[in-house]
Amino acid sequence: MLPAQSGDFLLDGIQIAMEHFGMGLARQDPLFNSLAYPPKMMEAMRARFNSEQVAMLDSGVSLPTHANLFPNLSFLNAPGAYTAMAPPAPYMTFRVWRPLAAGKTEIWSWCMVEKDAPDEFKQASYKAYLISFGTSGTLEQDDAENWVTISNAAKGTFASKMQLNYGMGQEILKPIEDWHGPGNAYPLDFTEFAQRAFWKKWIATLEAE
Repeated sequence: MLPAQSGDFLLDGIQIAMEHFGMGLARQDPLFNSLAYPPKMMEAMRARFNSEQVAMLDSGVSLPTHANLFPNLSFLNAPGAYTAMAPPAPYMTFRVWRPLAAGKTEIWSWCMVEKDAPDEFKQASYKAYLISFGTSGTLEQDDAENWVTISNAAKGTFASKMQLNYGMGQEILKPIEDWHGPGNAYPLDFTEFAQRAFWKKWIATLEAE
């Protein structure tokens, strides 16, 4: 059974860990309303889903919020405000992280909208993406500053003498027994099972002949 809902969508989510794929799911609640997708679009999605995917939605889980396909393809699905006069609109962005040199990565980012979605929704979703996680988006700029600061701190003398701890959740969380989907699902999104799976896959790939 899934745990009771709290007020924090990160702590109250689900994290899925597989060898080559990691993903986070949020809970459905009035604020996110399945990530703010219109009811007609949700009905269309359910019509295309298989029985296991429908069962996942019926269990109280929303659509995926973030994911990564090994090694460098990422997805983000979230609602974003695009005007003060309308509710948030969901946007889906997928990204390729392209290493250029040591300490330098180029990010290719796209916004993806369902082909049969209403034109009004397509425009709202695109605007929400631009304002939030477009090149000059407010959240993108904020996250970029965080990553730059972390990278600079990791270059320091003190950081070079320490080992990173990727043990979050390891001692207290067990896989959800009645999970309908693939992989191991854990009843908390704010944890590092998917991160550990990523690095295991990374090391195995580097060491492979």
